[in-house]
Amino acid sequence: MTDIATLNKYHFDKDASTHLADWAELIQAIINEFIARRKWISDTWTDSDAVKRRGMEVRLLDYACGSGTVSKALLPFVTQAIGLDISPGMVFEYNKWAEETGSGSDRAWAYEYDMLAGEERSPLPGQNLSDFDIVVVSMALHHVSDPAKLMQRLGQCLRPGGTCVMLDRIPASTKVKTDATTSTKLRETLKTVNKEGFAEEEMRKLYEDAGMGQNFDYVVIPRPFEARVFGRELSISGFIARGELA
Repeated sequence: MTDIATLNKYHFDKDASTHLADWAELIQAIINEFIARRKWISDTWTDSDAVKRRGMEVRLLDYACGSGTVSKALLPFVTQAIGLDISPGMVFEYNKWAEETGSGSDRAWAYEYDMLAGEERSPLPGQNLSDFDIVVVSMALHHVSDPAKLMQRLGQCLRPGGTCVMLDRIPASTKVKTDATTSTKLRETLKTVNKEGFAEEEMRKLYEDAGMGQNFDYVVIPRPFEARVFGRELSISGFIARGELA
């Protein structure tokens, strides 16, 4: 596991139990964004005529799932959601949500897993990480040590024609004032960032190099994500990108 991955695992594990409260505004804004853009993301959902007519299953892979932000937005429109995260604490929070909502492990469940861990990655019990219809990574790519490698691994999880979605930050767009009074929790969070964001051409190359450049699109989200976090006003200008496995 790389140094940045170790730092992220430690940080998000430590903050998992308070994550939902600390980041409530941002989490809800991201959920709203995914719901609003669902038809742009894909036309393969359980409420689509083609899926209903063919009796198809729709599988979602929520990578770097945290407490389940993406799954909470899209679970009503898929047959199954699988969450993966390097933090066991976040996995616990995701599965607590799945149990409390009555989804159960057959419908939505998360596992501790790092796609960049190499050969030491352990297999998932009863789960096949392939043939997903939709793979999503939300507000996590900027924490990753090797985005290109991760994109390639995610491409291996999709069925042909499946869609990969990235929601993240525009470079140099995050605004938060730090000074001597900045809380330790906020300082620790900022240390987990590996990259300040991704411009359109960089994302296009990442998608194309991973074989997922078909029907690529990159949309700047018009309104910045704004929230009060650890006593400070935070503003993040974001984008959402999609591409399909050829």
